[in-house]
Amino acid sequence: MREHTSFDFDAWMQLAKDNPEAFEKQRRKAIESILCDSSGYTRKRLEGLQWQIDSVRQTADNPMVACLKISQMMWEKIKGEDGLVDVLNQLVGQSPIKPKSSNIAKVVPLHPKDPDRGEKLVK
Repeated sequence: MREHTSFDFDAWMQLAKDNPEAFEKQRRKAIESILCDSSGYTRKRLEGLQWQIDSVRQTADNPMVACLKISQMMWEKIKGEDGLVDVLNQLVGQSPIKPKSSNIAKVVPLHPKDPDRGEKLVK
């Protein structure tokens, strides 16, 4: 596993100013490096998150709008419903553990009901 701790903000900022194409290439390389060092469920989650971030960057009017939207996404994952704060509060017993809505299903009848027994016929 490679170490991903060194990050020179000033160097990246200068590269973005001087050569946006090289900046984008290096950005992609850094992201791929982190993804390659991940596996299984974590990798799938990271790939999905990166896809969301890339989508925001592509559709935003400008980099500042993209930054604000991505920041908003981050805060939603931290403070929103079922976010990090909710999960931590559940773990320490400060709020009840909520069942996941994805575990709740609506039962759909497979056969039409019998009108002779006072049941409506399902079409």
